[in-house]
Amino acid sequence: MTFRRPHVVSALAFCYACAASLPAAAHGFGQRYDLPIPLSLYLWGAGAVVTFSFVIFAFFLSSERAARPLPHGRYRLRGNWRIAARALVLIVRLLALIVFLTVVLGGLFGEQNPFRNIAPTMIWIIGWVGIAFLSPVLGNIWQFLNPWDASFRARAGHTGAFASVCQLMQASKNLLRTSLAPIRHGSACGRPLRSS
Repeated sequence: MTFRRPHVVSALAFCYACAASLPAAAHGFGQRYDLPIPLSLYLWGAGAVVTFSFVIFAFFLSSERAARPLPHGRYRLRGNWRIAARALVLIVRLLALIVFLTVVLGGLFGEQNPFRNIAPTMIWIIGWVGIAFLSPVLGNIWQFLNPWDASFRARAGHTGAFASVCQLMQASKNLLRTSLAPIRHGSACGRPLRSS
């Protein structure tokens, strides 16, 4: 059995990150909160809501209905409208990716007080509650806001504009690398650089 060096280094880095991690609070807001109602009423109410949701599923969700795709509207756009729609989707996906990276970096390196950090608000309120309330009104907006899908599409080149941006970044990186290579090696245009 052969081990590849990058895999071993990655595994060791992962083990170190797990061993060096600090204790985490179980919830986004680390302070204690006393319920305004007795605990038994809270537990019975939560249990009743879960039971009621399963009863609704049992009555209205059949196996063939669950396998059928959800109805959705498809609009055939032509010309400038199609370009504008693709640009809008690209802008929304880029903004969602930027917000996602901001939340991750804010959670990792930002203020650890949950009232001053953007991560708990974005995840608990905007992410879970806001998207859940907007989805019945606007449709499946998660397909546009999903940062993992956006980064995958950018990498795989499924979206033309994302692929163009990635190719442009790669080309500029390669151009910069080749243009700086003579300077790094001490020569310019094939001639050695003179030291002053």
